Amino acid sequence: MNSTNSGWDISDRITYLLFDNQLINETIGTPILCEILTIILAVVTIIIGAHSSIIQPINAIDPTKSSQYFHSSDIDGKKSDEKIKENQITWSMVIILPIMASISLISMYYYSKKLNNGSLEMFMNKYLIIMSFISSSFVINYLFNAINRNLGLKFSIKGNNLMDDRFSITLSKDNEIHPIGLDVLNVTLPDKTDREKIIKEERLKELRNDILIDDQIVNYYISYGQIISIILAIIFTIIYYKYNNNKNWILNNIFGLMVVSMGISNTSIPNFQICSIFLILFFLYDIYFVFFTEIMVKVATEIEIPAKFILPNTVSKGESLIKMSILGLGDVALPGSLIALCLRFDLFKFHQLNKDKEFHYLQPYDKRYFINSIIGYIIGLIITVRFVKYTGNGQPALLYLVPCLLISVYGTAIYLGDLKLLWSYNEIIEETKGAEDDEEGDKFEYSEETKILISDIPPYDVKEDKLDKDYNYEVEYSSSEEEEI
Repeated sequence: MNSTNSGWDISDRITYLLFDNQLINETIGTPILCEILTIILAVVTIIIGAHSSIIQPINAIDPTKSSQYFHSSDIDGKKSDEKIKENQITWSMVIILPIMASISLISMYYYSKKLNNGSLEMFMNKYLIIMSFISSSFVINYLFNAINRNLGLKFSIKGNNLMDDRFSITLSKDNEIHPIGLDVLNVTLPDKTDREKIIKEERLKELRNDILIDDQIVNYYISYGQIISIILAIIFTIIYYKYNNNKNWILNNIFGLMVVSMGISNTSIPNFQICSIFLILFFLYDIYFVFFTEIMVKVATEIEIPAKFILPNTVSKGESLIKMSILGLGDVALPGSLIALCLRFDLFKFHQLNKDKEFHYLQPYDKRYFINSIIGYIIGLIITVRFVKYTGNGQPALLYLVPCLLISVYGTAIYLGDLKLLWSYNEIIEETKGAEDDEEGDKFEYSEETKILISDIPPYDVKEDKLDKDYNYEVEYSSSEEEEI
């Protein structure tokens, strides 16, 4: 699928410089370079999304600071059950999502016919400005942590921490009635020498009060990576808003990479059963809307919104001509969900075989399924671009990507004898029973004091005057209870 753009802006200057030069023209040619860059862009996007989707497997030991692989971001890998449930794709959603995608596609096609395309594009691009900030801050923060971890390990920095201090921001009620304004003492007091540090510390002790839990309204924890990512995301969003247009394929592709990476990371398909059906349904969806209607091609080529990767396919500076080849973001995001699942399964399998190993992002492990699924995706993408060139028409990429992916994943499982383990693997968080069903549900040991506090009917009487601030109880048993004990 091709669209024609011409002009003389910054992106065009870069396009002519990179694609219309003697070296490229006399070697591989612009079309082959376009195919190579498309594959690289799609694969890099999936790799970022897959690795940022990693969470601590249920069969892994919690990370500790004593490990050579420890990095403070390791503790972020242990997500709460509620957080995991938020974005999990369930069986009901597998059916609903292709239907919703069809309705959205038909709606965009309908409104493009009834309305001026510029109005629809303006509305969509305004909405995507918000997405550019959210997605870019997410990806930049992930890349900062990933680089930080690896540099720390490589250069043996203590704790593998390089610019990774964390900060706590607390909003609380001031019951001590301090003067209005910022307390700048912490900033102004010198602390370069040991003596100055001691003086500063003692002075701060005089002015600081412990904040009671009841007075703490909000506690937010932030790292250097998040601070840097927010600043850079604001800069990128301003640049994107100011310079993005229908011809700026560079900003378009950066935006697409960040949005899809975040989408792969945050949308968790919990098992291979759901993921396989999910991809097969979109496989049928793609075939229908490309081969049996004009809707997909019209929306992709006529509505200029950043919902696709675009790269120069034919470039001629003399003719002021730039033709673009496109790849839908869905053709990256949907297969990327399976590839991300493969990476998480690789990690789960590693901990299944190494039950004494802690979870650490830097912990090396065999990524057989992840690598093979990437290879399957690349093969499918090569077949897709070859068919586009051979037929001269747009092709449903999932027609080739889905079979190649499923063959690579299940073929690997059969070869390694993991088919049963792969098929039974599940990240779905089951509803747990309450404390009253502890014998059948999750085991959790409460202290005697906690049991007293949460028990509906205490097993013995506790006198209030015998309860001190440390919850040390002196209990008075009935005679019948003493005999049982």
